[in-house]
Amino acid sequence: MAQLVVAERDKPVVEAEGDIEKSAVTAEYYARQGPGSSPTRARTGSLPER
Repeated sequence: MAQLVVAERDKPVVEAEGDIEKSAVTAEYYARQGPGSSPTRARTGSLPER
């Protein structure tokens, strides 16, 4: 996954790995908090339109 970030964003591998780790930790945090804990949902009361 880090190699994809490196290719798409021209970042060093170490920085890309850090980005992925941060995203994983954030996703795990909100998964443990349960429904309604998403910062997007908390701000707007609903999910964004697609």
